[in-house]
Amino acid sequence: MENRPNGGSQRSDGIDADQFPAGSSPYAYGLHPSTSQSCKPIYAPTITHSNEEIEDFYHQVQEVIDETPKKDILVVQGDWNAKIGEDAQKDWKGTCGPYCNTKTNDRGLRLLEFATLNDLKVTNTFHPHKASRRWTWHSPNGSHHQIDYILVKRRFYTSVNIAKTRSFHGADISSDHELVMMSFRLHLKNMKKIQDHTRIKFDLEKLKDPDVAKVFEAKIGEKFAPLLLLDGDGTDADTFIDTLNTAVTEAANEVLGKKRTTKKPWVTLDLLKLCDERRYLKQSKYGRDEGADKYRQADKRVKKSMLKAKEDWITDQCNDIERNLKANNTKKAYQVVKDLTSRDTEKLNTPLATDTDSFPILREEVEEAVTSLKKGKSADIDNIPGELVQAGGEAMIVGLHAICQKIWETGEWPTQWTQSLVITLPKKGNLHQCNNYRTISLICHPSKVMLRIILNRLRPQAEAIIAEEQAGFRAGRSTTEQIFNLRILCERYLQHQQELYHVFVDFKKAFDRVWHAAL
Repeated sequence: MENRPNGGSQRSDGIDADQFPAGSSPYAYGLHPSTSQSCKPIYAPTITHSNEEIEDFYHQVQEVIDETPKKDILVVQGDWNAKIGEDAQKDWKGTCGPYCNTKTNDRGLRLLEFATLNDLKVTNTFHPHKASRRWTWHSPNGSHHQIDYILVKRRFYTSVNIAKTRSFHGADISSDHELVMMSFRLHLKNMKKIQDHTRIKFDLEKLKDPDVAKVFEAKIGEKFAPLLLLDGDGTDADTFIDTLNTAVTEAANEVLGKKRTTKKPWVTLDLLKLCDERRYLKQSKYGRDEGADKYRQADKRVKKSMLKAKEDWITDQCNDIERNLKANNTKKAYQVVKDLTSRDTEKLNTPLATDTDSFPILREEVEEAVTSLKKGKSADIDNIPGELVQAGGEAMIVGLHAICQKIWETGEWPTQWTQSLVITLPKKGNLHQCNNYRTISLICHPSKVMLRIILNRLRPQAEAIIAEEQAGFRAGRSTTEQIFNLRILCERYLQHQQELYHVFVDFKKAFDRVWHAAL
């Protein structure tokens, strides 16, 4: 808001014509448009100037606005020497508010035309402030007027705090104008380019068909031919991984194709084909009677098949619950029940020196690691789930064996295997705080083969140094046995009226942050 010193000639309507700032244009002055923000303080001609001068002023302002990039934030503000009144609400609703002067003069109408043309809103006319917070200029005859306005693009109007956009009559600025201030809080999107990791879900259900599985295995063998030629010629591990990922994804895309997502778990591929047929017949529904009859028959088949598929799926889920309960797998049974009801309503910081460091990676180790991969796990940025690794057959085993041996010899881990996709899962509490999220990391499934081999080689060495009292993170051991022993101790001490002391140490993140040297 530009404020000028007192003085000037008397206007015919009783409003003083203020003097122009020294060295400035009598029509407009301000900052040149920047690349990120445009703020234009302007000073309009008074009532003593002719209509031609008024139009020339608006023409100059319009030229500056036209030069401003559309993506910039445009704010036009200053002394417009115009009065917008309450009577303008009827014809200019949305451009100005009702909290302004009593009547609109000709210059006020010209300002409203200018604001409407440029999709601007007069911000300091929308909030019901008391009169002393609306008037911006005090005439020598004792009257008060609102002739200073702040105009903002309609697109950014939601960033304006209307309640805090007003005049401040208490500011000591040595002028007959009041200080006008707008509170503006801008929310911009983060335009930082994020690396695109498009995740592809392949139709893994097709692998249950033995014929499709054989075709996929043959395709993998064909695609892996260049990979096997790279073995032994000094190629680094990253090149191996890139060739492997390309071969697996291309084979999966050719044989399996992308998985067609469904909102209902019982919707099968056959049902989707029936729905596609019904959608095609719907085009001829309103034509001849024959087309309408075909559409009705297709609609009946879809509804009947959908009902049967849902009943069969629910039956399979119930049978799965019974099988898990009989096998004493209550965790799996509970998870199935939870899914049904929701639809309806090892690390150690101590390095280990092993005797097997010089042994090469055996083919049997790779086969065991591939077999141990769990199914139904999400893929990482390479879009290769564990099912594709297991379905690769002989060629996949040979390729992974060559990659693992290369890593074992060079000690260099492939760059892509060091990356992971972090998924944030909200917990309870204020979600604006990072502590109220837990994260899971999705790593490349082929890398789990090498990790499994390393783990299998470390496990016998770890067992030799882990204390006998250690129960957690050990195969065939459970902390429930120690809890039972602790309970027996408590009972015995209570019987003999002896004191028993317990020391509980919280090793955060399973020893990940423990300073072992100090311990």
